[in-house]
Amino acid sequence: MLSSWPTGRWHERECSEPTETGRMLQLLTRLGKPKLVEAMLERLIAQQDHAQTDNAAMLEALSVLSCERAAERLNAIVEAHGVDALRACARAAQRGTEGNICQEAKPAPSRGSDPCGMSPR
Repeated sequence: MLSSWPTGRWHERECSEPTETGRMLQLLTRLGKPKLVEAMLERLIAQQDHAQTDNAAMLEALSVLSCERAAERLNAIVEAHGVDALRACARAAQRGTEGNICQEAKPAPSRGSDPCGMSPR
């Protein structure tokens, strides 16, 4: 499905909801599979631009990747789309630097801990 995703302009830049690309990024992010997210981000980068309404989905998708890879992909998106989607890129870069676009390593729970709060008291 991802290999046949269109890379041409979809003319959805002025919509108020995420585009098909944004919705696909949301779904792939929910799956939590970095390789699939990366493949869709590559398709996004191949497009001429992106809608500003896709920024949230795009930044959420970047959070599935390593910090280094997320920064590389965000940079590639801004470089590829900066001319035709300057406002969307500026907002994405701003939001990406304000928030944490990559997952931080979370410490594993200790053996005696109850991370779900389900042990009897």
